Amino acid sequence: MKKVVISDRLAMYIEPVFANPGNYDGSTLLVACVMFAIQIYCDFSGYSDIAIGSARIMGFDLMINFRQPYFSTSIREFWQRWHISLSTWFRDYVYIPLGGSKVAKPQAYLNLLVTFLVSGLWHGANWTFVVWGGLHGFYLMMENLQKAVIGKYGRPRLPDSLNGLFTLAQAVWTFILVLFGWVFFRAGSLSDAFLILNRIGGDLAGGRLHLAFQAPLDSGRDVAFLTSIVLLMMVFDFFLWREKPILRQPVFMWTTMSFQFWVLVVFGVFSNQQFIYFQF
Repeated sequence: MKKVVISDRLAMYIEPVFANPGNYDGSTLLVACVMFAIQIYCDFSGYSDIAIGSARIMGFDLMINFRQPYFSTSIREFWQRWHISLSTWFRDYVYIPLGGSKVAKPQAYLNLLVTFLVSGLWHGANWTFVVWGGLHGFYLMMENLQKAVIGKYGRPRLPDSLNGLFTLAQAVWTFILVLFGWVFFRAGSLSDAFLILNRIGGDLAGGRLHLAFQAPLDSGRDVAFLTSIVLLMMVFDFFLWREKPILRQPVFMWTTMSFQFWVLVVFGVFSNQQFIYFQF
């Protein structure tokens, strides 16, 4: 359902926008960027789920590859939840052989940056991927610097009533940083990426963002449907990764399976959509 209902349906809206970003206003571009964040997660985590399930049928237990990464409260946590198989490979075979964090601070920061630049190049010989990797390396460098400052001077103590809001603010900020990086990852060129960011930033600064999106994002029913399905998927993932007892209840299990099958048959997009990560 993640792949055929959510990812492939979102692709119908996203691809025309990123193919010609100059034809759309900041509101449409912002929505397309958020949709791409959902698309790439559903596409790749759905692909991973299919691989894990198919392997389990044959008696093999593969590692979990995604753990609700968009709920992360830091970029470090994001990379502990996103594409876990690849991030651990780069940690073990690039970052640690370079010296990891067991070297002087400047060298440790450089090791982080080099590791993520290599990760960007792994995705493709394109400056957009290099910038994407460099951004995440820079994010982690800044987080480590922040951690060092807090370790030296201490973190301001918040009232208990504000701890939840602070955690929410951290999650929102982390998602914004990840979303900023996805613009470069998805854009066809650096010029397209800067055009998208310029239009979104200009409309934000001018107060021109609105909910009347240009075509092809003008179908309110489709947006409402996809939003509902994504929210349901998030709840299901929450139960799944935390191994909630309700998942073992036959009524809940058969109800959710029947619902997903019905949604898949009625709303699935069965055109020949390629998995995004097949190109890497």
